[in-house]
Amino acid sequence: MDVEQINSLVTDTIINAAVRSIPQTSGRLPRRPKPWWTAACETTRKEQNRAWGIFRRYSTSANLIVFKKARAKARWTQRQAKRESWRNFVSSLNNSTPSKVVWDRLRKIKGDYSTFCVPLLQVNGSLCQGLKEQANTLGEHFQNVSSSSHYSQDFLKVKGIAEKQNLI
Repeated sequence: MDVEQINSLVTDTIINAAVRSIPQTSGRLPRRPKPWWTAACETTRKEQNRAWGIFRRYSTSANLIVFKKARAKARWTQRQAKRESWRNFVSSLNNSTPSKVVWDRLRKIKGDYSTFCVPLLQVNGSLCQGLKEQANTLGEHFQNVSSSSHYSQDFLKVKGIAEKQNLI
């Protein structure tokens, strides 16, 4: 085997191991549920959607009535959950509750979440603009950190001997 084939084999093995062991994400941020959303809300919402699907496929007056009842039950359940959540929130307040906790909880109830922002890279006090510049900055950093200049002389001798040995 020549060097290119060995390199390709090692690279493919590492990539396959990473794909199998590292969980993949979609890149989309999760939708944050409201703090008052309960399992009962979820159940009644699913019943409403199921009734809507049946009514949409088979438009009869009986299916319309079933759908409207399911929708009314879902609304009622959500209103009850909102009321209960509000009561719990108000009862948790006292004169020693910090205002930040109060306002954070109110924003959650209202549904205003601060969106997740990807942190920007700073190099020597200036921000990296664009993905390519950020990737290059990270590459330079990792190259610097993993370079041989950080190793002791004893380790460099052992490393040099080990690298001269044939793999196969």
